[in-house]
Amino acid sequence: TKRENGVDNLVSWSLFSDWRINPGTDPTSGTNLTEQSTFAPLTSSLELKPRSWISFQSDTRYDLNGSGILEADQRLTIEPNTTWSTSLGYRYLDDNPINGTENGHNLFTTSFYYRMNENWAARMSHQFEAQDGVMEEQYYTLYRDLRSWTAALTFRVRDNRSGSEAYTVAVTFSLKAFPRFGLNSDRDKPAVLVGYQL
Repeated sequence: TKRENGVDNLVSWSLFSDWRINPGTDPTSGTNLTEQSTFAPLTSSLELKPRSWISFQSDTRYDLNGSGILEADQRLTIEPNTTWSTSLGYRYLDDNPINGTENGHNLFTTSFYYRMNENWAARMSHQFEAQDGVMEEQYYTLYRDLRSWTAALTFRVRDNRSGSEAYTVAVTFSLKAFPRFGLNSDRDKPAVLVGYQL
C-alpha cells in the first residue's frame, strides 16, 4: 500500500510445511523414526500493518496430525509518534513431545517506552507466565542520549523458580553510527541489555 513515506507492506504472510517423501527415516543416520508423519507441522508467519503506527505479528505452528496448535507467538505494537510506544505479546507453547518440551507456556509480555525529552527516555518490560501465575522477568531501563552515543541503565528482576529472585544492574553504551543493537531489539528482546545474545 502507498503511505505518506512511500510504499509499505500491508500484509506479509508465509504458510509452509515440510513434505517428507520417505517418512520414518532419519536421512543422516538411517535410523527408523516410527513417530514421524508425512507432513511436518504447518507453519504460519503473518505480519499485518493496517496503519503506519500499528502492527501485528503472528507466528503459529499447527500439527496436521490432530494435536492442534503446538506453538503460537503474537505481538501487537502501537507507535503513534516518537514520544511513546507500547507492545503487548502472547506466547503459547503446548506441552507436546513434538516441541521437545514437557512443560508448555502461556506467557504474556508487555513493553512501554516513553521519551521524556531530547536527551532522556525510559522503558519498562514485563514477562508473566499465566500457567502458574509467576512474574518471570521485569526490566526497567533509563536511556540517555550523549550526542554520538546512547547510554542505557537497566535494572532486571528475575524469578528463577528455584531459590531466591535474581537482580541484575547493567550499563550499556552504543555508538549511534554503529549501533550495538538492531532497531527495536531492546523492545522485543530486552535481555540483550543485560548481556544475553539471543
